[in-house]
Amino acid sequence: MNKGNSLEKTKKEFGKCEIELTKQQQKAEKTDLSWVRPGAHVIHSRYGNGLITDFLNDNKYVRIRFSTTESIFVYPHAFENGIITKYVDESGIPDKQQILLAKVGGKVNHKTFGEGIVKMIEGSRITVKFGDIDKTFKYPDAFNTDFLKNIE
Repeated sequence: MNKGNSLEKTKKEFGKCEIELTKQQQKAEKTDLSWVRPGAHVIHSRYGNGLITDFLNDNKYVRIRFSTTESIFVYPHAFENGIITKYVDESGIPDKQQILLAKVGGKVNHKTFGEGIVKMIEGSRITVKFGDIDKTFKYPDAFNTDFLKNIE
């Protein structure tokens, strides 16, 4: 009987250790912010999917562009408290291929219109000048679907 109680006690202790290890791993994942950089895809519970555009005030704030709005959040508070989380696609694999953000004045290439210059980025829209023609696209969707590509 003594050996049975000892085995049960060992199983309980092992279970507690597993739970504690899981909690520590989850905490480490929350505090590992090495992935937070311009171009990283994120999720906000209210605004949905977004894209980090830049950091402000000596990295105290982060600007994120969502499909309908652009917002500024306190960094790293918003990430550590789960307000903003890392984007993970349906397969459960984090988005590894970060798009390069366009810059006003930067050169891009379009499948049909050829080479153009970024004229303006406003919210979820980007306007590009191709010769004498200005074209507006959804941003960053036009890059995600390879309609637009940055020219390096």
